[in-house]
Amino acid sequence: MTKFPETFAEAAALVRGHCKGNDTPADPVIRLFRKHLAGRRKLGRTPDISDYPPVLSAENTKVFAETKSKQEFVDLTLSPNGRHWDCAAPI
Repeated sequence: MTKFPETFAEAAALVRGHCKGNDTPADPVIRLFRKHLAGRRKLGRTPDISDYPPVLSAENTKVFAETKSKQEFVDLTLSPNGRHWDCAAPI
């Protein structure tokens, strides 16, 4: 059975491979979140918070597991009508 992260720290640990230089464990989460919002802006699919995105932290971020098929997450991608493929890795 897959163990899902229960805390912000556990979720940050999942993307620790994206750390650069002196990053804190939360820095890649914040950077990936902002990158995602910026990509959606370019495609005209911008959520209201993209102008002034919050700095994610354990205090303002709730971690929960979505139990859907990967295909149901397609709309979160930057190009939902583009080419997609499945992989063995969990999302």
